Amino acid sequence: MRTDIHYRHMQGSGLLEEKIQEKITKLRKLLPSFPEDAVHLQVVFEKHPKREEYISSLNLSFPQRTLYVSDKEADPLFAVHEAFNELFHRVKKFKSKLNQEREMGRRRQKKIEPSSVEFESVEIVSGPSD
Repeated sequence: MRTDIHYRHMQGSGLLEEKIQEKITKLRKLLPSFPEDAVHLQVVFEKHPKREEYISSLNLSFPQRTLYVSDKEADPLFAVHEAFNELFHRVKKFKSKLNQEREMGRRRQKKIEPSSVEFESVEIVSGPSD
């Protein structure tokens, strides 16, 4: 999984960076079946310029879909924690839908069997021409 981490209006602290890396590791465990280069995570963490408010935005791109999560909190660690928890929830839901589609495809394939009907040859005769 490719990962980009950006900070706006602030510098990344060691504790915050550690928390983000911990959550990224957990996210990678949720996505073992996806190719490494097909999944891209963009983390944007910013401090509101006028208020003591931190915004954590996560953008996870798959070939089939893009998941976007954003969270505002007064505590920077809590903003990261809440945003990643919501992303984990959405990834699990997305994987569940993919598995259901695969299962439905398998069920349809099992139902389709070659029939044992024999076909007769039919001669096409054209009517009298003028």
